Amino acid sequence: MVGGHADQRRFDGLRLLRQVPAVTELAQLDASGKEQLRVSRLAMDVIGSQTDFSRDPKFTEAVAKKVYYGPVYFRRESEPYMTLALAGTGRDAGVSVAEVNLKLIWEVSPRSRSASVDRPM
Repeated sequence: MVGGHADQRRFDGLRLLRQVPAVTELAQLDASGKEQLRVSRLAMDVIGSQTDFSRDPKFTEAVAKKVYYGPVYFRRESEPYMTLALAGTGRDAGVSVAEVNLKLIWEVSPRSRSASVDRPM
């Protein structure tokens, strides 16, 4: 990822984190599955780590199916999260990966609020 391009991607990632509280981390993987950028609410941002995700389902399935929905997992033993990954449209576009806090989505969903109110005790 070239300097100016990396800066623009980082800026876009930070803007998305600010606008969508449920997204806690974003990563950009290149076409070979190597991490080029990670912006996070929970850790330091990283540019050009080159961590290899080429065999990770969030990369392989996103490339094969254009989208990947990971299993629900828990952070701090209480908050449900899910990994979502989306393959870019160009041949060398790579994959964008987001870690999403499902608790925040549950709290804003009108259907989930009514379901919790209608639930018998």
